[in-house]
Amino acid sequence: MTSLQDTRAAVAAALAIALTLLAPVAGLAAGGTETVGITPALIAAAEKDGEVDLQYNYQLDQMQTIIAAFNKVYPGVKVVAERRPGAPGAFALEQELGSGINRIDVFQGTDLAANQDLVKKNAFAALRPADISDFPKRALPMAPYLYYPEEVIAVVAYNPQFVTPPEIKMLHQWRGILDPRFKNRISLVTPALGVTQGVLNYVMNTPSLGTDFLTQLKAQNPNIYQNAVPARDAAVSGQKPIIWGAVWDALAIQDVASGSPLRFVFTDPSVLMIGAGWGVLAKAPHPNAARLFWAWILSKDGAQAIEGPDSNMHSILTGVKDQRPAQQVVLKTAWYEMPKVLWSPDVQNWIDNGPKFRAEWESIFQK
Repeated sequence: MTSLQDTRAAVAAALAIALTLLAPVAGLAAGGTETVGITPALIAAAEKDGEVDLQYNYQLDQMQTIIAAFNKVYPGVKVVAERRPGAPGAFALEQELGSGINRIDVFQGTDLAANQDLVKKNAFAALRPADISDFPKRALPMAPYLYYPEEVIAVVAYNPQFVTPPEIKMLHQWRGILDPRFKNRISLVTPALGVTQGVLNYVMNTPSLGTDFLTQLKAQNPNIYQNAVPARDAAVSGQKPIIWGAVWDALAIQDVASGSPLRFVFTDPSVLMIGAGWGVLAKAPHPNAARLFWAWILSKDGAQAIEGPDSNMHSILTGVKDQRPAQQVVLKTAWYEMPKVLWSPDVQNWIDNGPKFRAEWESIFQK
């Protein structure tokens, strides 16, 4: 007959095996933050999962290149990617989670307020990259749930075929865009995503600008678009040769490297902001594949993919040199000037005041 002690030991052993099979392969302190590093055990478990379902914000070609770089190293994990950018994408995920639908493993999003809302609703697992020392403080505003491995700088894009050198010089100054000579020559984008919100945050937090500046900018009779694509088309054609407050450095240098006629300048100061946040869903259906992809994109290997030729985003990780191919092209031009002074928005100020700032923008530009 089996003793009570033997029975308890058998039950404990079986429970331990079951928990091992169900839990992600990583180091987790009870009730704490899980440290995730890429190990043979995690790779094997990820390959057993077979796939990782990703909701992302990047442009399609950017993400395809990044996925290809991941699969070159980890061919046994299929990446199923779905683009749902900005706040609408985050809200769609929130609705799914609220309905008990758990199909996304890894999330990438740029809208800070929407990202924080997901964090507050316990959407993400509490994770820490094994190489956390590579992350500067500005990359960690929502850690341990979301990490921001890249940063962007807002620029003013223009077509030099329709903008003179003296006018280009004026575009370095924030109030330069208000000069009468720029009337009917400007494109704007509604402040719904990343860089447009960062620029608006600077305007509204700068006493010499604010709503008075926006009112004068409206008087310049700009075209207003929902995204940067038609604004770039209008600039290339010369219809509206200046794109103000809607283009970031990665997009601008890629345009130059691809042969576009567009050029760009940095305002003084230039708005430097974190890019997209990455997190693993707390109820990810493929938890180990999710952790492998997440750990890779936040590593120096992932940084190389982020800075690759079809992405050209700037990695925020310490020790990663700016080797973006398009940036090397731009550095060889005669017209390029580095930003002189950088200004970064306070993340909590952005989140707390973003809706109010956007409402003020809409009250001026949508009259």
